[in-house]
Amino acid sequence: MDKRFIFALVAFFLGGLGIQEFLIGNNLRGVLGVLFWWTFIPSIVALVQIVKALCAGSDEKFFAMYPNCKL
Repeated sequence: MDKRFIFALVAFFLGGLGIQEFLIGNNLRGVLGVLFWWTFIPSIVALVQIVKALCAGSDEKFFAMYPNCKL
């Protein structure tokens, strides 16, 4: 399965908590997402990241955007 698609699924289902930030190596943003889930800001960030991941075109471009990705 395409790793960009897996990232998009995680961001879609758990993006309201900012869990996708831990996958791409942004631990501080992940903790902030968990702490501020009630503001819906992590959900908006997750939607932007879903669009960026699915429009990247290939896994190489996706990993160029997120070099610390753990997928």
